Amino acid sequence: MAKKDDLQVVADIPFNSAYKFSATQVDGSRSLTLVKGASEIVISSCTHYLDNEGKTQPPNDHDELKRSMAELSDRAMRLIGLAYSEEPINGTSLPEKIKSGFVFGFRDEMRPQSKPAVLSAQQAGKPRGDDYR
Repeated sequence: MAKKDDLQVVADIPFNSAYKFSATQVDGSRSLTLVKGASEIVISSCTHYLDNEGKTQPPNDHDELKRSMAELSDRAMRLIGLAYSEEPINGTSLPEKIKSGFVFGFRDEMRPQSKPAVLSAQQAGKPRGDDYR
């Protein structure tokens, strides 16, 4: 594992709600592009995944993963997808040959002022960016 001081950020794609991910390319002992974002965007872009032993495998049927993601969403969990690629960043597109790392969920407790704000946005026809289930 490289130390932080041994890594240099050479390119990045800042998060943008239009494409729902961010990516950072780092150079050290090797070059990696690290991707995080909306789980459905990250997972659908993966060309490989890591198995339980950390070995790269060809993509399999993501139906089970999508069911698990739907269950977490139904429990009011926010989902984030993490992945990486050995391909460099090119513009604002995800690199090719992305390997899936993780999808994790967390609960962001609602603040009292959130409900009126969300209702106002919905009435105005503005999307929230969350899964509507």
